[in-house]
Amino acid sequence: MNGQTKHLKAPADVDEWLDLLTQLNQGILSTLEERLAAPHFDMGMQPFAEQYPDSPLADVARRALTGTIDWCGVPGASEQAIVDAEKRLGVRLPKSYRDFLKVSNGFALPGRFVDILLPVELIRPFEQDNEEIVQIRRELVVDPVVDAFQYHLDRAIQVSGTPQMGDDFFLLDTYHSTALNECDAHVYSRVDIDWYASFGHLMLEESNSTL
Repeated sequence: MNGQTKHLKAPADVDEWLDLLTQLNQGILSTLEERLAAPHFDMGMQPFAEQYPDSPLADVARRALTGTIDWCGVPGASEQAIVDAEKRLGVRLPKSYRDFLKVSNGFALPGRFVDILLPVELIRPFEQDNEEIVQIRRELVVDPVVDAFQYHLDRAIQVSGTPQMGDDFFLLDTYHSTALNECDAHVYSRVDIDWYASFGHLMLEESNSTL
């Protein structure tokens, strides 16, 4: 433990998002030096930095890989940038994710299975780069109604980068929600697909796991 107190509820506005990301950032930095010194420890993020070298988040990733970082985020996205992404994708992004983007347009998570939260300009349908995964998962579905998310994995919105370690992704299901102005969020891995009531709930778990 690093002396921080776990958040007990998902962030409800941009101020609470800043608090949550600050906690997450402190948790990451508290172990960064140790992780960088560990032999053969893969911090990830290199594929993103190489593919998008001019992105502000790529600079964050490079500094994290050299241990010269104090903030894993970047300036927030504008409302227009978020609206442009919604038009491109043909969906309305949930409030919790929009609030996150307004605080930080992406986030670096060095040393974790999901190591990059993409800037809004780069989020995309999961099928765009993962057609084979989508097809395999669909073939495993027995009941498309019961397993609707897995059956329609193609339309999930991928908000994390291509992983360097494993095959974990953060995904939004804008076709299903349990709360007003929200949508379900999922952590996809080869082993399982974990469900969260919102992107805020997913990131609450991610932040608390660093403590």
